[in-house]
Amino acid sequence: MHRIIFKELEFRNFMSYGNTLNRFEFRDGLTWLHGDNGFGKSAIVEAMTFALLGISYRGGKKEELRNTKNLADGAPTVVVLTFDLDSPPAELETYRVTRSITGKQSTIKLVIEKMVDGVWVAQNKRAGFSQQDFEERVLQFNEVLFKNVIAMNTQETLPFFMLPAAKKRELLESIIAMSLDTWKKENHKRLSEATMSFTLAKNDMVQLNGEIDELNKIYTRMQEEKSVNLSQMKADLETCNATIAEEQGQVDKLTKKRDKIVKGLTGIKAELDTEGTVDARIVEIRTQFTGVSNISQARRAVAEAQYEYDELYGQHSGIIGQLDEIRERIGERTAERNKAIAEKGVAERSISKKETEVEMTTAKRDKFAEQAKTFVVGTPCPTCGHISDESDVERHKDALREQWKEANQAVRALGAEIEELNVKVSSLGDYITEIDDEISDLQGKIDDYNKNVYPDIHAAEVTLGNAKRELARYEKYAEGFDEAALTDELNELEEKKKGYPALRERFGNGNTMLGDVNRELGEHNGQLTQLQEKAKSLSRDIERAESNTDDAIAVMEGKIEKNKDMLNDAISRMRESSDRMAICNTITKVCADDGMKKMVFSMFVPAFNKAVQRNLAKANLPFIVTFSDSMDYKFETLPGLSPSYTMLSQGQKRKLGFAISMAFRDFVSLVGNFNVNFLSLDEVLDISTDDNSMRDMLDLAKLMLADIGCAVIITHRGKVVSDKFDFQQEVTNNGMYSMLGDLKPMWAKDAVQK
Repeated sequence: MHRIIFKELEFRNFMSYGNTLNRFEFRDGLTWLHGDNGFGKSAIVEAMTFALLGISYRGGKKEELRNTKNLADGAPTVVVLTFDLDSPPAELETYRVTRSITGKQSTIKLVIEKMVDGVWVAQNKRAGFSQQDFEERVLQFNEVLFKNVIAMNTQETLPFFMLPAAKKRELLESIIAMSLDTWKKENHKRLSEATMSFTLAKNDMVQLNGEIDELNKIYTRMQEEKSVNLSQMKADLETCNATIAEEQGQVDKLTKKRDKIVKGLTGIKAELDTEGTVDARIVEIRTQFTGVSNISQARRAVAEAQYEYDELYGQHSGIIGQLDEIRERIGERTAERNKAIAEKGVAERSISKKETEVEMTTAKRDKFAEQAKTFVVGTPCPTCGHISDESDVERHKDALREQWKEANQAVRALGAEIEELNVKVSSLGDYITEIDDEISDLQGKIDDYNKNVYPDIHAAEVTLGNAKRELARYEKYAEGFDEAALTDELNELEEKKKGYPALRERFGNGNTMLGDVNRELGEHNGQLTQLQEKAKSLSRDIERAESNTDDAIAVMEGKIEKNKDMLNDAISRMRESSDRMAICNTITKVCADDGMKKMVFSMFVPAFNKAVQRNLAKANLPFIVTFSDSMDYKFETLPGLSPSYTMLSQGQKRKLGFAISMAFRDFVSLVGNFNVNFLSLDEVLDISTDDNSMRDMLDLAKLMLADIGCAVIITHRGKVVSDKFDFQQEVTNNGMYSMLGDLKPMWAKDAVQK
């Protein structure tokens, strides 16, 4: 059996995953892959699809598989898949497939390597490993089988049971076709070789028959030419040569006429090519006349605009002259204000600091008073610890009174300093307010200018600028203006323009004449060529007739016999190739739809039905589903239960479809003679099923683990059935990139709790 054993999948900058290398290990057992929506759980199957088939599983564009966050930095998207190929009697082979996307143009590169003596050896196209060869020679499965057998029953793939009967039949036929592919390819190769051999032999036979006929004609002609009157052939040759001379004269005459016409057309074409230049110069001269005539009007417009601008500027010259002084004063007062604000801030911070000192010193002073009240006779001395008497109490209270006085004096001093600072803060606040009022008045004058004066002056200034530019443009036309010379030039150009229609007519007539001459010249050239070929043929016939001898005839007889022997060999090869073609065509019929496929269906569909029924029983479903060769199905159930598939609940339909899909996987392995150690189920157990149904379906999957190997279940309800899993793997996201966690046994300390 042809078996693919996936070992390890590595990827980076793929979909939501960043530049850190993520690794997935295909460990035998039932693995629960979990994480929040959108974290990248389905990326495992996407990465496998891209590595193996070079496409997106969901059907998106390949460049959409790149991580968009790292795209601008040019970070490559890389997927590496390692697997073993076990296809007895050949030895076990290890392959590594690397597919990457690089550059802004999303260039996709495929590298297929095989382990040879401990070293990875690239299998490029020269070694016969295109994508198609890789699928047919190594994988032996395509996109259809990948989605229906390996990554089956996902949200993107319609389950096998829900496909129309025709689609089921088509899918099964594709599996049978793949299993027959090796036979068909080898048979097609041999049929092509046999067909080529037959065609070559047939072509040789046709060619040799023609050559023998031609040699027989030559042989007959050689015999006849011995008695032919050579003088007649020579007379015919002289007549032919005389006619050739006449035709050559006609050809030379027509060639000279054609060359003369072409020369005249070239001159006319050169004149016609000047029309655009003439038109442009006429427009240029007329524009210059118009510009010169507008100078006086433009000068009046400049004078009027200048007058209006000067009037407005004069009316408001007072405020305009004060603007610079006002702005300078605002700057000075703003600097003074900032300085005052800084001083005020320093004073306020000093007040806050001293108020804190007052609170601390007051607390200290109050503590001394409290100690004096509580210290009585019999209290242990705080210094030496012995029991105090009246003299000790009095002495200790005197010391506390002195300490209280010092603290009280410090509080009063700090209060005086705070009062002084508060006066300074108040004074600075008044000063800042005074400056703010002055700045506001000054800014009001500027705002009044900008609102009521500047728009009119600016509009007048723009009008003046436009008028000056218009005048400058017209005055430029007046530079070197010679009215008489330009008038003469304009009249000359307009007169010249009148002649262009006649030139175009002459050019058209000349082209017509040239066409007539070329046709006539072609006819004479054709006749001349025929006469020259006839003369060559006559010369060869005369030369052959003069050189024919009995020895030449004998040589010709030998050639005819040799070609007959070669003809017999070609006929023998053609018969042998025809027999091989018949055998290959018979094999082709066996592999056709009404041949091997029909036989396979009759043999394996009953086995498929048995596998279906076994899985339905394992899934605790009291139904009988039987498929025909056309893949139509018959649904049966016990009395009192749902009488048809249509009336089943969504959960029962999901469960039944899953059981049949598992049977279909077994069927594919049996018919296609191939097996893959991986099964992916992407959230299909979450839909329309209760907890018990999930457990039944997982039990069914676990029963198949011996044949499957690694089964990955993506579900958000895994905690309910966590005892069914062998491993768990979590997908997380740090807000920028997804990360694939380590594969952990379900009995590990940090495994998800039941």
